[in-house]
Amino acid sequence: LTPSSSVSSLTTDSNRSSLIQQDYDVPRPARPHINPHCLYDVPKGGGEVMLEMNYALELLGRLESDVTSGISGLVGVATIGWRSRANLEPRLSELRWSVSRLSSSLHELTSFCQSVRAAHHDKGLGGKLGPLVANLTKADLLVKECCQKLECIGWNAAKLAVEDPDIHQPDELDTLVSCAAALTDDIRQVTSFIQGNATLLFKKNAPVGQESVYINLEDKSAKEEDAAVKVQESTNNEEQIQEPFSENDKTVLDFYSGIIIQHA
Repeated sequence: LTPSSSVSSLTTDSNRSSLIQQDYDVPRPARPHINPHCLYDVPKGGGEVMLEMNYALELLGRLESDVTSGISGLVGVATIGWRSRANLEPRLSELRWSVSRLSSSLHELTSFCQSVRAAHHDKGLGGKLGPLVANLTKADLLVKECCQKLECIGWNAAKLAVEDPDIHQPDELDTLVSCAAALTDDIRQVTSFIQGNATLLFKKNAPVGQESVYINLEDKSAKEEDAAVKVQESTNNEEQIQEPFSENDKTVLDFYSGIIIQHA
């Protein structure tokens, strides 16, 4: 076909109909699936974590305190002869609670530090913070793995008891105690770094008199009690007024949404 005849043939009704039919006969390529983790782990560019500095430091302090308490609870149980059945069985519930507390608080602290690191991945601060966060991440994964294995055996005292230390092979409980003891220094380093560079890592505090982001840092028991009271009040009220989210509320929600997406 000559160029002119090719063009004219494409303008005929029959050929045009054929082309349209082909367009529907051949399935369109599916759009590639984008992993939500990638969207959060690799942000487009560095920037401030969307929390004001004062509140970010308060949150960091609370998380550090929670992890430190979990470490103290676990290490405090691990005294001389603690693995004998006579000593282990009466304190097994306490030990299980301490491990659970350490696991949850360490995961929260790790998530927070990962968020700070992700917001500054392409900056000098991010490069220095990266190895510190990596240490926390490894510990977080190790603690989680040990907890899962202990849950699989139901924290059975007979299986966890050690009557002859000379022939005992290190297990998940030993790993948890060793990890907890080493965590103290890792936590101190990463929290000190974030606190020392807070003015570069977080948003500036809002001027006095302006609304700022509020994060409730009360302990869990107080928050649960407050939530129960609110539920009771809402049940007794016939009419409830729903107020829209403020910009500050949205900021906090966006921050924690990033953490949830990262670890879903």
